[in-house]
Amino acid sequence: MTPEDERPRSAAQLLRDPGFGRYFLGSLLSNSGTWCHDIAAAIFVFQVTGLASMVALVAVAAFGASVVLAPVGGLLADRFDRRMLLLVSLGLQAVISATFAAFVLGGVNEVWLVLAVTLVLGAGRAVNTPALQAYLPSLVPLRDLAQASALSAVTFNVARAVGPALGALLITQWGAGVAFAANAASFAAFALILLSLKSERSARPKRAGGILGGLAYVRTRSDLIVLLIVAGVVGMATDPVITLGPSFAARFDQPPEYAGLLVTAFGAGSILAAPFIGRLRARVGPVRTATIGFAGIAVGFAVTGLVPDHVVALGAVAFAGFCYLATSSDITTSLLERLDDSVRGRVMALWAVGFHGARPIAALIDGGIADRASPGVAIITMASLMLATAAALLLWRWRGPRSAVPGE
Repeated sequence: MTPEDERPRSAAQLLRDPGFGRYFLGSLLSNSGTWCHDIAAAIFVFQVTGLASMVALVAVAAFGASVVLAPVGGLLADRFDRRMLLLVSLGLQAVISATFAAFVLGGVNEVWLVLAVTLVLGAGRAVNTPALQAYLPSLVPLRDLAQASALSAVTFNVARAVGPALGALLITQWGAGVAFAANAASFAAFALILLSLKSERSARPKRAGGILGGLAYVRTRSDLIVLLIVAGVVGMATDPVITLGPSFAARFDQPPEYAGLLVTAFGAGSILAAPFIGRLRARVGPVRTATIGFAGIAVGFAVTGLVPDHVVALGAVAFAGFCYLATSSDITTSLLERLDDSVRGRVMALWAVGFHGARPIAALIDGGIADRASPGVAIITMASLMLATAAALLLWRWRGPRSAVPGE
């Protein structure tokens, strides 16, 4: 292999890759459909009940199941061919979503049915997330894993912008049933794309330990424990712009729409970072990239909390989003690189529990501090956590045994 061949491919080259390019498109469609369902379900439930507390149950159903059942999804990902597992999961979700859409189009407006379907789709997400993470290394060579991970993460940020807007448009113009049907179509599209991709390169030996096998594997590896804890902190970084958005809009004397602009700015920063992640990580080094990224997130959050100007705050949030994607991609890639393939699904399920489960904790922290002090104090508190994590990673690299230090 020539030195040129050893370099990680650029984002554009990866997107032109027949396998990964199709995977990226399918993931983008599916994630957009999921957001479309979530916003349509929230609007539908509020239209029927008029209660914000009932709308909150939509989020509980969607994310609660995915966090609680993620270890089951990880076990399945280690026991079966991951592509086939995804095909079955996506196919079932497409059928369930299409059936639900038909009921709604037929005039059924039962809130319990919306919550039940959302819960089932959340369970599907619990299967999909570790399987998708564990399947990714079979699509690209190791040198491209960081860039592929970054692009995969971008699909969530793009979908976060596209999906809710599409869902709101569809439910406003044609009704909730059409929005739910769009989600069914997105699952079916991703399943069809996966049909055209290859299965994994080799069979995985069954490893003892069942659903707890991931925990048994991780507890003997201090580097994996550190990376999983840090993944939870990365997950917390996604919350401030969402939970504190309305408070910042009021603080800057801006209309409520400003809260949405903050989320958009954070996502835009992440998208702008995506093309550079692979080669940035190759140059800076594993985990060093995340260390610098945490410091960058801290700077972006601190500036947001301190400046009196709403335009500067948007720029600071975009910078934080840029650093967030670098951090998240580096930590995820560092985990994938270190895992035995026989436990990759179960360990990435632990990643999903930490990454997604930390978000509600961060929301409680951010909201509580903002109510008792101010949104500025809340986001600066989160900035302090990011900076402390960067310092902890530096200390770990400096003092830890060379064989256990992440990135070595």
